[in-house]
Amino acid sequence: MDNYNFVITADYHQFYIEDKSIVADSSKHLWTDEQIAARLSVCPHSIGIMTFREGKLPVQIIILDNPDYKIEAKGYDKVSKGEIRVPSQKLILSAPFSYRPDCPVILLNKEVYNIQVYYYGENTISEDGFEGNDYYEVYLIPLTT
Repeated sequence: MDNYNFVITADYHQFYIEDKSIVADSSKHLWTDEQIAARLSVCPHSIGIMTFREGKLPVQIIILDNPDYKIEAKGYDKVSKGEIRVPSQKLILSAPFSYRPDCPVILLNKEVYNIQVYYYGENTISEDGFEGNDYYEVYLIPLTT
């Protein structure tokens, strides 16, 4: 298991995890009503994660080696699930206005992962929506196929 901790700047209440080799195009995350309810926009090579607020946010990326590992998250406000394909095996963490060459890159061992996103701290968001103690855990679980 590998853990990575970042502080990202979420623009428009969202950030992305994407295959580094794809062309950045945030318009693919159009946020349908269903995606807004799930707080997750899933495209084949990109996942959009809707946050509780904008600004600098702590994000932990956990890459599991074992697809049977039991995640024991507690106290979360929401969990969303999806799948991502990363043919380059390089995952980039970005946001709508990120300068991609400066974005963190994580090297992976597999090309296809299930994703589970755990959202914490919704009730800590200030009335104006700019302050809070929210944070996000993103688990990448390798597919067995």
